[in-house]
Amino acid sequence: MAVTIDPGRSGADQLEAHKVVAYSENVFYEADKHSHLEQTVMSDLAYAPSGVSFTDNTYASTSVKDVGDEFAQHDSTVIRKGTRQFIFANKYLSDMVGKQAAAEELTDPVNATVIAQGKALGLFRDQFIGATLFAPVLEAEDDAVADPANPINHHFVSKTFPTGQIVAVDDWEYYMNLAEGESPPPVSGPSGLTLPKIYKMDELLDDANITSGGKHIKCSRKDILTLLTSTRMLSKDYREQATALRDGKTKEAFGFTFHIINKAAQVGYGTAAAEVAAYYGDAILYKERQIVTARVHERKDRHSNWEAYMRFGSSGGRRDDLSVVKALVSHV
Repeated sequence: MAVTIDPGRSGADQLEAHKVVAYSENVFYEADKHSHLEQTVMSDLAYAPSGVSFTDNTYASTSVKDVGDEFAQHDSTVIRKGTRQFIFANKYLSDMVGKQAAAEELTDPVNATVIAQGKALGLFRDQFIGATLFAPVLEAEDDAVADPANPINHHFVSKTFPTGQIVAVDDWEYYMNLAEGESPPPVSGPSGLTLPKIYKMDELLDDANITSGGKHIKCSRKDILTLLTSTRMLSKDYREQATALRDGKTKEAFGFTFHIINKAAQVGYGTAAAEVAAYYGDAILYKERQIVTARVHERKDRHSNWEAYMRFGSSGGRRDDLSVVKALVSHV
């Protein structure tokens, strides 16, 4: 996030400009350490344009045509681009730090308020990105009477996450013994994160329109521990990969980069329908900007205690539905 201060505020009730900048940069640096997802997606933490939303042309598509059609119909089409609109949500950080002497200490990167605000911002980013992975999106759609040759004649409609991109909580399609003629497999019913579910997510990503930015899985530590107890883990090769994930020795396994998030950032944690996400990094957008300048100032209405404050806007979401998969896992 770009660091800005309020040039109109000065004097004894406001920290000097360079100290406010130091405070802001300390918070952002700490946030980077506590956000596991922001660096996996297409992020812009210093988004500058004004407005309550932004649009993104996600990908272009066309088709190969038969030569006979060319001469018979002179068939030429307009390249279609998936256009989506993303709305900013406004948030703020605000904490009373005590008297002026305590406010001066905000320039220290290990200051308790700085660390607390940085952790809160990092967790918020993970929660925001995690929520937008499967949230409804606004997508441009042609009007009913639109001219196909006029790509700008459209309006935005809300689209929900497609059910075809969801792996059911009881999915066992790629259970290991199916190749040996066992159908259905001897296991059934709801399960946590398993290799069959990881393989199913991988298969669904084959149809993605955006395939850059690496393949990622967002899950909780509980999901990794559950994976270690699944049937397939009886194989030494598979178990070694999952154990390395659990112990933090690697993030790479089974064709994905795994990101273990705080349980507070996982939708449905501890329930029979917790959500695990698989996605291509460049299929997800996250933008952040300051909409009110950061300030550290005295509050006369709070017994002359000093406040560390910044307000910011966050926006983002899916650029392509087929580049994201949701797997439902049971934690009970």
